[in-house]
Amino acid sequence: IILSGVEMPFSPNAATELSNIIEHLLGQVDRLCVEQVRIIREQVDVYRTDALVSDEQLLASCKAQAIQRLKGLGSDNPDTTPAQRVGRQREEQGVPLTEVMKAYRVASRFWWEQIARVIEESGLPREDLLAAASDGWQKHTAFTDTMMASYQQVVTERLIQRDRERSALVGGLLDGRLPAHISVWEAARRLGLPESSHLVAVAMDFGAREAGSTPDVEHVLASRGFPSAWRLESDVNVGVVALRSPAAIARLAEVLTGTAERIGVSPVCDEANLSGTALKYARTALLAATVDDPIVVFALDPYAVAAVCDPQIMGRYARLVLGDIARIDPQEKSLLVDTFQHWSQTGSVIVTAKDLNCHPNTVRYRLRRIKDYTGRDPSRPCDAAEL
Repeated sequence: IILSGVEMPFSPNAATELSNIIEHLLGQVDRLCVEQVRIIREQVDVYRTDALVSDEQLLASCKAQAIQRLKGLGSDNPDTTPAQRVGRQREEQGVPLTEVMKAYRVASRFWWEQIARVIEESGLPREDLLAAASDGWQKHTAFTDTMMASYQQVVTERLIQRDRERSALVGGLLDGRLPAHISVWEAARRLGLPESSHLVAVAMDFGAREAGSTPDVEHVLASRGFPSAWRLESDVNVGVVALRSPAAIARLAEVLTGTAERIGVSPVCDEANLSGTALKYARTALLAATVDDPIVVFALDPYAVAAVCDPQIMGRYARLVLGDIARIDPQEKSLLVDTFQHWSQTGSVIVTAKDLNCHPNTVRYRLRRIKDYTGRDPSRPCDAAEL
């Protein structure tokens, strides 16, 4: 009868006696709740100490709920407000929900024993004892359900607040508008990004995919060793991804494959150089992405990026492609540039050497120097086009 939740009414003669029983137990509620606290402390692991919930807090919550449980005995609408408060308080105190439910079961058993004892002492028939058991089970369910709903509501509120805070930090990190009291490094730390890591900005367009069909990118990347943080903007999903080394950007592109219709990845930078420009580079790379080439990495596909670049980004593109050439002696730089321009127009080492009045091996040497400085081989058509 108890487990099935079947309602069993009290006999007509039991109403007055039941009222007396309730008053009797309410008169002893202080003493009984002290005993209840002792039993909970003994039987529920997390309550064995007062590290999370003090004696005063536990006693107060036990008493508030006991009073309403007793007053609600035989009633269809018990006041479960105390259980609602307990659910919120225990979540905020860090008590696991499973442990709170154990305490509720202990409390329910304790009060059933008290009610059953007094009913038996009063001489009421067994039918009324069963009715009290049925009613007590329903009240336990009502109080437990209320507590759980309140607890989970706080969890939801906390998750929403966490997502809002993370979104704001990601936005501040990318656009350079963090609060005055939060540095770039502090924002990265709060987002769970490793210190001294190499960072990239990523822009993702999910296209016509429905929200439920989009992958949890942060989880996917974390499982492959790429900590990240994300925010949803009006047109795209943008994020910051930490790399163990600059070379890992190629592996990142592999992991991102298939997670969105089009993806753009910025060049690698550190925390100090992330704000303001990295997202612009990622968005530019996103513009260069196509159905055939859905992922464009700025540092790996500058030729594709060049087609959609504005003058400011072209400056970064030029520095990326030319590498260390920009920092060498101006005279050597002039020789290398002139040699490459002549060679790219003629396609011949011999003709280039004749035009520049030098030996063909000198031309070859200068082209090798270009490869050394830029990492791009002029003999490869793709690299030559980028140069």
